[in-house]
Amino acid sequence: DTSPPGVLGQVAGLWGTANAAADPNALYVVVGGGNDMRDARTAFTGTTAADAAGRLAAAEAAMDNLATSLGYLASKGAVNVLVSNLPDLGATPEATFLGLTAASAAASASFNSLFPSLVAYGASVGLNVSFLDMAGLAADVRNDTLNNGGAAYGFTNVSMPCGGFDFSAGASCATSLFSDALHPPAPAHKPIGEAALAR
Repeated sequence: DTSPPGVLGQVAGLWGTANAAADPNALYVVVGGGNDMRDARTAFTGTTAADAAGRLAAAEAAMDNLATSLGYLASKGAVNVLVSNLPDLGATPEATFLGLTAASAAASASFNSLFPSLVAYGASVGLNVSFLDMAGLAADVRNDTLNNGGAAYGFTNVSMPCGGFDFSAGASCATSLFSDALHPPAPAHKPIGEAALAR
């Protein structure tokens, strides 16, 4: 399997001879859950109580992995951690192409609803936890594009991939929120980085 490990695997596998302890002056960024919730929306596509319960169970499992990751970092002497919730997966081109916008939005909402408990857990194990509201930022960018012509953030395409990526309508990646059907291009990382630094 050539897939990269998940966040928990990365955090647990970080320690060794060269990394026996965490740097108490460093900032550790712990962001995950996106792939878990994409899997959940694919497995639980509907609006039934069972679908909602399945998405919530997946969100709880993903949150447990993040909490365990924070615990590992704290046990190794980390002090400063940045965590982030998920943008609305229902607003991605991928969700539109799959016909799963409602299930995707519900999956990310289930995950994000649990975030206060993660921040509280991090504080309880002695971490200084900063929270990046990726959901709020993505919603602001989308609203600015759709209702304000992109005046604040400079994006004019928030619904399709850009440039030469599959399914692109040819929009410039400099003014697009998505490169492929899911991920942001370099210009869209700028407001994310700025928001993270402001935390």
